[in-house]
Amino acid sequence: MKLALIAIVTLTLMACSSRAPQSCSQVSSYLVPDSDQNLYSVMILDIDGVPVPPQPVYQLTKGEHKIKVAALIHAPDLDIALKYRVPKTRSLSFDAGYRYHLAAKLKEPLPSSVLNTDYWQVVTWKKQEVTCDKQGNKNRTPD
Repeated sequence: MKLALIAIVTLTLMACSSRAPQSCSQVSSYLVPDSDQNLYSVMILDIDGVPVPPQPVYQLTKGEHKIKVAALIHAPDLDIALKYRVPKTRSLSFDAGYRYHLAAKLKEPLPSSVLNTDYWQVVTWKKQEVTCDKQGNKNRTPD
């Protein structure tokens, strides 16, 4: 009985240590970036080719991931035809223990009329240190 208890405690401790707080990274688009810097909100559509439901934060493993986003650009002075408002995918490297806030950045100089899809790019506008265990597994993306 004592041996079984020691085994259970050992396995539990091993499981807890494998979920170290800094073993993950996060990606987010819920913060509103500064439009004075030509930064606009995005909506994350899929991660590594897998569609994701709308939520504020997605937990990822550290390393390279492909993030597909739709730009939510509201710039009344910019004439953008609907056919050029298409989502973009960008491959990003994520370090453990950080949350990356994404945005759409309008390229400069700003054209008065957009004639292709090359008028914006996906950027990381804020990198924030986080402890992933606070978020729990509820925002984990499929492996």
